Amino acid sequence: MQTIFGPGNFHYIERYDILPGDVDRNACVDDADLLRVLFAFGQTGSGLPEDLNGDNTVDDADLLLVLFNFGSGCE
Repeated sequence: MQTIFGPGNFHYIERYDILPGDVDRNACVDDADLLRVLFAFGQTGSGLPEDLNGDNTVDDADLLLVLFNFGSGCE
C-alpha cells in the first residue's frame, strides 16, 4: 500500500501486481488457473477472465501463459 500526501489531504492507494496466467487473481498461478482456462477453452467474446491476452478467444496462447508461469507467486 502506498500513501500519497498532498496539501491538506492524503490518499491510500493499494497496488497489486498482476501475474501473467493468474486467472483468479489470487497472486498464485496454480491448478485452479489451469482448470479455468481448460474449461473455457474455445470460448469467444469480450470480458472473459480466462482470455489472458485479450484477443477475445480462450485458446492455446492463454493456456501457454498459464503453463509458462505455473507456480509463480505460490509459496
